[in-house]
Amino acid sequence: MGPCRPRGGDVLAARAEGADLLARTADPFQERLRAVRQPVVAALNGELGDEPFAHPDLAAAMDLCVSCKGCKKECPSAVDMTLIKTEYLAQRNARLGPSRRVRLFAGLPRWLHARRSLLKRLVRLRNASPWLAGVAERWLGISARRPIPEIVADGFTAPALDATGTRGKVMLFVDTFTHYYTPEVAEAALQRLEHAGVDLSPAMRKIAQALLLETERNFEAEGRPKWTPLAEATKHARLGGKKAYKKNGELTVAAQRRQDAGFRILQHTGQLAASVTTDYDSNQAVIGSNKVYAAIHQFGGEAGRGRKVEIPARPYLPLTTDGDLQPEAREEVLDTILRHLKRAAGV
Repeated sequence: MGPCRPRGGDVLAARAEGADLLARTADPFQERLRAVRQPVVAALNGELGDEPFAHPDLAAAMDLCVSCKGCKKECPSAVDMTLIKTEYLAQRNARLGPSRRVRLFAGLPRWLHARRSLLKRLVRLRNASPWLAGVAERWLGISARRPIPEIVADGFTAPALDATGTRGKVMLFVDTFTHYYTPEVAEAALQRLEHAGVDLSPAMRKIAQALLLETERNFEAEGRPKWTPLAEATKHARLGGKKAYKKNGELTVAAQRRQDAGFRILQHTGQLAASVTTDYDSNQAVIGSNKVYAAIHQFGGEAGRGRKVEIPARPYLPLTTDGDLQPEAREEVLDTILRHLKRAAGV
């Protein structure tokens, strides 16, 4: 134990030096916390006289508190300084009444609404005159070291929206400061709300356009994957049946022309492709056809007299037989949604 004593002393000395260093490099929050705490403790101990709530030291300390609740998290005892300040203000105002500064800022919404032009001129004069800034600091408690924000000429005005959407109502509350000092903040917030999905009609319109484009590509490629080829009986009927052949067995000129043009699947007359239309609202995008034979070509099934003819499924709409989007259409729809979200986020 003997040899450890000098080392123990060295360690203690080192700890003392470390504590002194810590005190010298304490963060600003801790310094502010100590500045607030000391007058509060003095008031609780009766060191500020019979009227501690009226004492200037306590007022100066409480003025440092911005009610951020940070001290409740940082303090080992979880002291809620915000609650203490609220009680302090209630007690002080009951005895002395609100200060001029408090009354000024409390009445700011009324002043801005009724006397905005006058208040705007007064603010400009105060900012331009160091002497007036000093008077305002002594009389109202507003620091002369920085300018007062100037009031804008025109406050925020909410525009009439074309659509409200069906996903629910959104209320944007514009406070007094934003309305009269920074209306561009409210305008940006309104733009974000419009783009973020309150009304999804623009996105759904683009999704409907993407589905129509993929449908056109399906007709052009004759299926993706390829559709079942036409039956020989169908090709014979398209040529013109028995009338397509001469007596010598050769094709007529018209039939030969049809054969050279090729047998485009589901595009013999072009009516099915031309009948595909789209629709959309703020919740959905729809694509389809009004032709009575549209469904059986999309999903396949039995047709003809006695339902003896089996028609294979040839999905021309960008949907699989299971009802899922085709891979190509899925990628296009996801890209459309991603672009919409990026615009909403301002990216």
